Amino acid sequence: MVKMNVKCIPCIIAVRVRELNMLPLDDRKIFYILNHIIKYLAHYTTPEINMTRLATQAFRILKKLSGFSDPYVKEKSLANKTALIIAEEMNNYINSLKGYEKTIFLLKLATLGNALDFGIAGYHYNIKQITSEISTMNIALNNIPKLMELIIKSRKIAYLLDNAGEAIFDKLLIEELASLGKDVVVIVKSGSFQNDITFKEARELGFHEKARLLETKSDASSIFIDEISRETLDEILSADLIIAKGMAHYEYLSTEKFLKKPVAYLLKAKCEVIANDLNVPIGSYVIKIEVP
Repeated sequence: MVKMNVKCIPCIIAVRVRELNMLPLDDRKIFYILNHIIKYLAHYTTPEINMTRLATQAFRILKKLSGFSDPYVKEKSLANKTALIIAEEMNNYINSLKGYEKTIFLLKLATLGNALDFGIAGYHYNIKQITSEISTMNIALNNIPKLMELIIKSRKIAYLLDNAGEAIFDKLLIEELASLGKDVVVIVKSGSFQNDITFKEARELGFHEKARLLETKSDASSIFIDEISRETLDEILSADLIIAKGMAHYEYLSTEKFLKKPVAYLLKAKCEVIANDLNVPIGSYVIKIEVP
């Protein structure tokens, strides 16, 4: 369970400042928006609040006051295009793998894809590193054997997407799970949150062709139980296994614990708070299973 940490506040502010500087805004407008974000954080930050709530609302304030509903739209498009090229380059190798060897490789690749994140202060990753890092990646917390056991036993799997770019590698894994006869339900945000993929973008990439694609009806960083659509939540709750990509889903779901189903967290521990919670070095990859 990830507890609120004071180190999360400067991280949220730093990322919002970077986003404001990305947009074509004058200094007066930037300070006006930043002032509103800081006032919100000052008023609502408590030891009890989930940090994903703070990050979500801070991003909503930025979108509303800047007039930009999707500040990362260009960055996401470029990340998807680059990831598609990398996936195509790896296609022959992936197709040469047999049986569960292929599934395990795609689990690792999907986890490695979580490195593609613009939402962490002081963090940068070059997407072109993926092809070289896949053979050397350090999975410090590795529950792949247990996850494979759960995949084999599961009939229905809910898959919670995270970042653009990363989602291309998720799609490869989702197609593999579907080929194993699994009913895969892909869950994606309706509106923009940082560089996370949206429902519209997921449809454009063809996620609905091999799986059922459902939107949250929210732009929250995770599947906030008070915001997600009832239909989508029911689909998640009826799954035998939930695969949740990225730190935000881990921060929220490991704390709220309302799913009552096995959850597999696939992520890179990109900050000190998450790394300490998972007891792994910063920069480590994690495949963690939580069973109720």
